[in-house]
Amino acid sequence: MVTERKFRAAWIAAVLTCVLLGLSMSAMAQTEKPKPEQFSATVYPQAGVFAGRMTQINMYVSGYTPDDEANQLRDLLKTKGQDALLNTIEKLKEKGRGAVVGTTGWGIPVIRQHPLPGGGRRLVFFGNRPLSFYEARDQPRSAQYPFGLMVLNLNDKGEGEGLLYVACKVKFNKKGEIEIENYGIAPSKVVNVKQAK
Repeated sequence: MVTERKFRAAWIAAVLTCVLLGLSMSAMAQTEKPKPEQFSATVYPQAGVFAGRMTQINMYVSGYTPDDEANQLRDLLKTKGQDALLNTIEKLKEKGRGAVVGTTGWGIPVIRQHPLPGGGRRLVFFGNRPLSFYEARDQPRSAQYPFGLMVLNLNDKGEGEGLLYVACKVKFNKKGEIEIENYGIAPSKVVNVKQAK
């Protein structure tokens, strides 16, 4: 059984801050209808019962979350909390999809992109995560971690790696900083990321 532990990493909090604050970090556009993109990757859990069991996934991007929408999500989290953010995100039109190879996958309502040195970019996927039948029926502690978060750092060829937080909570602390609480010992590594040509 996966052990619960708070996993607060400063850099991932900064990433989520960029997602919810709408920080573009340059002139890179967060356009509604870019050219569709597809990425393949391998997810490698680092701990728990699934540690070492690799899974092949595909990520699809059909649009990016604009700054004004990101700002609204930020304000909602800050003023009304996680439950209000979840209710709103569940109603958003999906900007892309994630799927284990061979499945239809799940919609992703918030996708942002930010430039990295050398012509690369960071992609951030954030949204409500699909609950298992067991979680929906019995409401175990894991059901209190309703969000999923993936961060991919790509080079100028669309290749790279990242981290996947399968289940997490988000909130503003008393200092006005966004905190992420991960369900589990550590996030999963995302490796061998490649953009389809």
